[in-house]
Amino acid sequence: MKIKDYTELDPKNPLRIQFECLVITLIAMTYEPHEQIQFYGEGTIPGDEMLLDFDDYYSAIKERMLEEELISEKSRNILDEIGALSVKWSSEKDPEFWKDLEKYREDWNPLRKLALSALKAMKMEGFMVKTHFSKGRNFKTYSLHKN
Repeated sequence: MKIKDYTELDPKNPLRIQFECLVITLIAMTYEPHEQIQFYGEGTIPGDEMLLDFDDYYSAIKERMLEEELISEKSRNILDEIGALSVKWSSEKDPEFWKDLEKYREDWNPLRKLALSALKAMKMEGFMVKTHFSKGRNFKTYSLHKN
């Protein structure tokens, strides 16, 4: 199955927006711990935020992404592995694991590898995340850009 170029979808199409958010989350998963902390913000629980974002952007619409050819069976299998790892960790890991990404760096490496494999299978490994800060407001948004 050939994967469709997501930019063929209207920029306001909710499926495209979800797909972009999924890719941004996968890119964040590949980051080193200090970059993940910076990405999610000081004072957050970055490990928890990362996997909650993944679940939000993937689980509910994975079948639709497959039908629309935004992901292949191969990428779906890898993404499902990430989901399974998240569920496993949720029942096994203590609260410190989710907060201290530096201390548990080695434990997070399987997730980094899976995220990179997923991006490659989705033909999205050459993309980077650009951060946009809102003037006068306390929030930031992200967008995808080809490296």
